[in-house]
Amino acid sequence: SRTLVSLWVTLLALVTLAASSPAPVAAPEPVPEPIDSSLASVVASNLNLACINGCEAASSAQQLDTNAAITASAASPIHLLGVTAIVGSALADQEDAIYYSAHMHGSMIPVLRTLLKHPLAIMAPPDASIHPAATGKAAETVAQHQNSQELVFYSGWFCPYNQRVWIALEERGIPYQYKEVNPYQKEEHFLEINPKGLVPAIEYKGRALYESLILLEFLEDAYPSHKPSLLPSDPYERGYQRIWIDHISKVILPAWMRLLMTRSDEPEKRDATRKELYDAQRKLLSEVKGPYFSGDQFTLVDVVIAPWVLRDYILAEHRGYKRQDLGDRWVKYAKALSSRECVLKTNSEADKLQVIYDRYLHGEAQSEAAKAIKAGRPLP
Repeated sequence: SRTLVSLWVTLLALVTLAASSPAPVAAPEPVPEPIDSSLASVVASNLNLACINGCEAASSAQQLDTNAAITASAASPIHLLGVTAIVGSALADQEDAIYYSAHMHGSMIPVLRTLLKHPLAIMAPPDASIHPAATGKAAETVAQHQNSQELVFYSGWFCPYNQRVWIALEERGIPYQYKEVNPYQKEEHFLEINPKGLVPAIEYKGRALYESLILLEFLEDAYPSHKPSLLPSDPYERGYQRIWIDHISKVILPAWMRLLMTRSDEPEKRDATRKELYDAQRKLLSEVKGPYFSGDQFTLVDVVIAPWVLRDYILAEHRGYKRQDLGDRWVKYAKALSSRECVLKTNSEADKLQVIYDRYLHGEAQSEAAKAIKAGRPLP
């Protein structure tokens, strides 16, 4: 895939050089000449921004309409860099695109320097307005978990998948060291732990694991003496929990995300998607014994859905969602989840979360979940 991206970079470089100079331009040497590291770092962090905010060709490139993308990009080196990143992202992955865009042949260095002088280069990258750390009660929890432990929890305070694991750690009193991961400045060590670059992830006795559902099960197995357990001891009941965890992951959450990302000027689609979410939640509710899924015991099913219940005020304010539409039993269940101490201790201030979800509401989010919903793929 990197070879393919490299070919695109070379092609687009030739188009731009031909369009910007009346004199013939020789083809670049086949062996890339890396630019200096400081320049590469700045370009890498701003490349996505160039294509999103400064390049009308980006929408064409995202659809792999490469002819239109090349034509539009020929007029401007800024456009070229944006299209290079977008086409590269579509052909391979964003990290490959950034790698080749920031390490292209020496003949492209003037283009890179033009980008650095352009106003776009000093603007913040997408989602950079995300608050850098947990706030409110979550910040207090973070402060209590700074000492070294055999379990290191790599966290993003804003991520609901991440909050699942954080809730489990707090509910069971498992010792851990908290480390915040900046989603736009990931350290090399974190990428070694999780090559996907996503939270949550952990290091346990020097070995790494990631993916929220896997981590929840791992904590049950690795810390059996820390009570309460979040899975029943009976094998059948454990399996039954997993059936409904699967329902949450494959039915409820995709419907939740689709409703969040439904355009405000599509009321019929919004109403149909909201009904889809209600139907999925009612199916889960039919199994809820109250106050929690399994009765008095707070279990893994509750942990898995709690972060989205906690965030449903966003759907209520912007997408016409109402807990009451599901009846009193759902209202009571949602209240029980939202008021659980381990949930409150891992929750940041609503205004900080709103900044993130505004991007979903306006169709601007670039997360893996947002990309999956737009493409009609299962959630990652």
